[in-house]
Amino acid sequence: KVELKLISLLGCLLGTYLCRVSMPSNLFLSLCIPSSDITHTVDTVDESLTCKDGICAIPKEKNEKVENIISSDLTNQTNATDINNSTNEKLDEMLKLGWPRDAAIRALDACGNDIVEAVDMLTKEDEETAEMEAKAKQLTSEKGWGEDACLVALRQSGGNITAAHLLLENEEAAILSNFETAVTDMLSNGWDEVVARQALLAQWRLDQRRALGMNDTVPEDVLKSIAPSLKKGKESDKTTKAASSNTKTSSSTSTSSSAPPPTPAKKEEVVFEVTAANFQQLVLESPVPVLLDVYADWCGPCKQLGPILEEAAIKSGGMFRLAKVNSDAERFLSTTLDVSGLPTVFAVVQGKVNDRFVGMVPTDQLQQFLVRAVTGFGERVQTELADRDYDDITQKIANLAGLSSLDFKKKEKIAMLVSDALLNRENGYLETVKSVSEGVKTAVIYINNCKKNIRNPKFRVISTSSKAFVEKIASSPAAFRILEVAGFRPPKSEGVNQTTTLELVHNNVAILNLVTQKIDEIVAQ
Repeated sequence: KVELKLISLLGCLLGTYLCRVSMPSNLFLSLCIPSSDITHTVDTVDESLTCKDGICAIPKEKNEKVENIISSDLTNQTNATDINNSTNEKLDEMLKLGWPRDAAIRALDACGNDIVEAVDMLTKEDEETAEMEAKAKQLTSEKGWGEDACLVALRQSGGNITAAHLLLENEEAAILSNFETAVTDMLSNGWDEVVARQALLAQWRLDQRRALGMNDTVPEDVLKSIAPSLKKGKESDKTTKAASSNTKTSSSTSTSSSAPPPTPAKKEEVVFEVTAANFQQLVLESPVPVLLDVYADWCGPCKQLGPILEEAAIKSGGMFRLAKVNSDAERFLSTTLDVSGLPTVFAVVQGKVNDRFVGMVPTDQLQQFLVRAVTGFGERVQTELADRDYDDITQKIANLAGLSSLDFKKKEKIAMLVSDALLNRENGYLETVKSVSEGVKTAVIYINNCKKNIRNPKFRVISTSSKAFVEKIASSPAAFRILEVAGFRPPKSEGVNQTTTLELVHNNVAILNLVTQKIDEIVAQ
């Protein structure tokens, strides 16, 4: 029984080690959820007829009217300007210029089939990649960091070498601290330190390979060869004894260097009741990952899961937020999220919905969901939805939340500013309709590209030196004003006359939708 218990413990430690070595130790505590707190069926709730296997179905009549309203509203808000007349010809032209087919298709789609803009986009990507690689090599040679780690850190720090170096130092310190904590945990349960360190290090290396998308499949004959043997050359008894002799000394060292326990966060700092009005601020613009718990007061499984998630958020010390949505009080939100059963929990990271589960799930799956939500590693616990489905949900909820966060005066002001930009004689609209319309068309392409992924720096930043901008935007005061109304501004470090880029200063998709909708209305008139 003791051996089985130790083997089970080792499996648990290795299985959860990924989250220990790839994030601060605060988060690990939030993933240790007692299995006794979760059951898979609820037999004692009054609404047992609507709840089965831990899932409570939302009555259909509650959503029918809301679905009709939202469907109509979103139809009026989603207008795009795309040029599709000669897609194949433009693709062939880009292939002749030497661009890979996949990259050419992606760029044309992102740029509304504008070949000039697509070429500018891919050229900029190549330049950025080359610059990042050069900086990564510099960091590697000067500081000794791995080149792959340097590339990741540089992307996260916007290409700033000093910031990337500090980021790597902090990550290295966190990895070592968590590693020593994991070793201490194994030592406290009777493991030899050499065995503990070798096992944890091997698991860490394997996880790094998987994170980079490398093939970690091991042939069966190699797996079978990893076994103890008394034959010469296969096992060194002397090495094993020598290593074991140092266990006590190393044990005391690692124990003293273990990381201190995290400080739990206050509930009001990490647990929020969310409405349509504050969804934009608390969820979509959250600086940390968000677990979005859609529940109802009459749902028995929701009453079980809610306290578990709240405790996890508090013990994590602020590594993620828990946002709770009452599906009865916020039917627009729950319907827009395509919620049909309760509880439903979503993961929202940097404004994008990227995962969910429905109903009560086993403890190991809940832990897996939390790890994936916070670190990005691991598989989804439920696979009914594909990436495209999550993109659609993100677009719908971002537009609804964005509109709800704007008051009537703000919406009216946006419409007025767009009208003024297009119809003002000083902007040249009435005198040079052709040039202005081409410029506005290009401005709309920029805006529509950003709407697809508003957090992507590639679309949030417009180069004012690009060929498309110089030829179509710079000569059109109306087009330039449209970009300003949409929220594109020169960086604070640059003056208006010296600027080389325009950057989007907000994360509200609804503002972009309001701008393009008003343009379409004016053009139609």
